[in-house]
This record gives sequence, C-alpha cells and structure tokens, in this order.
Amino acid sequence: QQKTNELALLWARMDTDKNLYYLDPYVMADIDEKAVSDIINVTLNLPATFAAHVQSALMAATQQAVVEGKGLKDEFTHEVEQFLDALFRAADERLMQRGEPRLRPFVTEQLDIRGRAAVRVTTRVENGLFVPDLLPIDTRWFVYEMGMEGMEWGAYTTWRSPTAINQEYPGAMAKGTTPIAITDLWDRETNTVYMGGP
Repeated sequence: QQKTNELALLWARMDTDKNLYYLDPYVMADIDEKAVSDIINVTLNLPATFAAHVQSALMAATQQAVVEGKGLKDEFTHEVEQFLDALFRAADERLMQRGEPRLRPFVTEQLDIRGRAAVRVTTRVENGLFVPDLLPIDTRWFVYEMGMEGMEWGAYTTWRSPTAINQEYPGAMAKGTTPIAITDLWDRETNTVYMGGP
C-alpha cells in the first residue's frame, strides 16, 4: 500500500495518457475545473493517431536476438540466440492459448502509452517439458522495490472472474460473479498469490 501511494502521481499521469489515447471527450474547463458553458467541445483524434503511428513503426522493425561477449565463440552465441528466439516463440504460443496478447505487441503498447514496460520471466520443467512462463505486466497496476542488486520484490494486481481464478487456482474457492482482485507477489525467494484486496 505504501508503494502504491508513492506511485500515485506517476499512475495519475498514466491515466491521463490512457484517456488521451482512448479519446476521452474533451471538455474545456475554467480555472476552477468547471466545464465552460455555451461552447462546443471537439475531441481531436491526434493522440490516438500519433500513438498508432509510433506503435506501427516499432512493430515494423525486425526483432533479432544478438549475443556478444569477450571471448565468446560464434558457435556458442549462435546456439544462445536460437534458444532465445525459440523461447519467445514458445512464450507467445502459451500466451495466445490463454487468450492473452503476444509479448511484443503488448510491450510495444506499454512503452508507447505507459512509458515503461515489465515482464515477469519464469521458466520450469513440467512433465519433462521446458515451459517458458512469461507474464506481460501492465505497469499501471505494478508496484516494486528496487535494491542495490536489482529488484527486491514486485506485486502485480489484476481483476479476474471467480471462474478464471478457480481454473488457475483450484483450491481458491472463489464465489460470485464480480471480478476479484488477484495480487501476484514475488521476491528473490518466494511467489505468493493473494485473492481479494482492501
């Protein structure tokens, strides 16, 4: 909660940018923030058009993994580059199976609209198969603490239906029809998921 309070001004700016992007109707206000009467307000599409052009230019670029380092041989770096390409392809397939956007379009929009991007990268072996579990994070709902050696902890809050919660967490016993806050909190040692919120 303390970190949420610290990020309030940043998140307010993100909300303003999002409202411009989604073309919230423009209303001229006076010095007291009251709507001016006897005036015709026009909402121009310039912010959305500009954002679309930026995202299109970024998406048109060709993505390529490049590994370099002192003393590294080409045959080693080539294998690592191939692994990274395969990792991102597999992560995208996993995201699409869950009905989520692919990683690159999501990150591109985040950088354009939010001004920053985050992805939780975890991997595991499940039934003998390597599983790249990459979670795209909307930074508007992400709090974290940085330390001397990188991120100490991070917490990402989303809202999901009780059905979706029970599918992912069978023991959760979520009830009702209203979306419930889920906070995914991790640090250097643990990963804990909380259901509900203040």
